[in-house]
Parts: sequence; structure tokens; C-alpha cells
Amino acid sequence: MKALTVRRPWAPLVMTGHKWIETRPMRTRHRGPIAIHCGQTAATNEQVDRLLSAVAPSVAVAATLATSAQYAGKVLGTVDIVACLPIRDSMDPDTDGDYIITDTLHNDRPTVGLAFRGDESVGVLSQVPLGDSTPGRWAWILVNPQPLEHPVRARGMQGIWEWDQ
Repeated sequence: MKALTVRRPWAPLVMTGHKWIETRPMRTRHRGPIAIHCGQTAATNEQVDRLLSAVAPSVAVAATLATSAQYAGKVLGTVDIVACLPIRDSMDPDTDGDYIITDTLHNDRPTVGLAFRGDESVGVLSQVPLGDSTPGRWAWILVNPQPLEHPVRARGMQGIWEWDQ
């Protein structure tokens, strides 16, 4: 099975469904199930502090728990990759297809929005960015988290890699 290593606390947040956009510097053509491996490397204290100050208390509690070392170096479960969209800094009426935009809501809280191109309108779903949503990167859309009852120790790698269950 294909696998993807994601840093702490992001990997456990993927498995709880709080993080459904994984941003990467490259696109992927992979669609379907992929195992989520929690990397040995954690996010910086600055990144975690920014996360805790920007999200709702329930997500903040989950993020705090997710920073514990108990998840490091383990496959936590699977998700489905259903799309991979470019990240832009504005809605571009001359662009065909779907894309992700970065924006700022009223309390100066940054968001990442999934823009759906349609015949008459564009709808936006928002998520507080749990990662790097710099324009030029790619947003991998993750759905259907299936956590393992007992996470499995594995050695992770960069990019998508083959996990021998």
C-alpha cells in the first residue's frame, strides 16, 4: 500500500478528520487509499503555537494531544486522496477547473478555501491552514480517515512510498 509521512501534530489531526487538506510543494496523481505515517520530526514550537491560537478549543485539545511522541514513527491509519489542487492567492476568473485559494477571514484568522468552479457561482469551504498554504504549493484533499486500532511502527520516507503491511 502507498504511504505518506506527515509531521506531528498534523498526522494525528488527519486521522481525527480535523485536517483534510495536506499541502505539499509537488502535485500527486495518486487517488484512493493511502496510509498516513506520523513522522519522527514534529512541527516547530512556533507552528504549534500558531495552530493553538488560531483554532477552536476542541481542535486545540486534539492538537495538543497529537504533539505527544506516542505517534512518532507509526502508521496511524488510512485516508483517501480525492483531489490535488493548486494553491493560489486569489480567485482567477480566467482559470478553468478547481483550485485552492488562500484568504483571511474577519478576525485576521487565515483560512484555506476550496473554490468550486461552476456555471454561475463559486462556493468556498474553509479550513484553518494546518500546514503551509503558500501560493504555488499543492493541496491534497483527504477524506474518509480510517484510524488503526493499534498504530504500526514503520520507517517513513519523503514523498509517497510503499508500505509493506
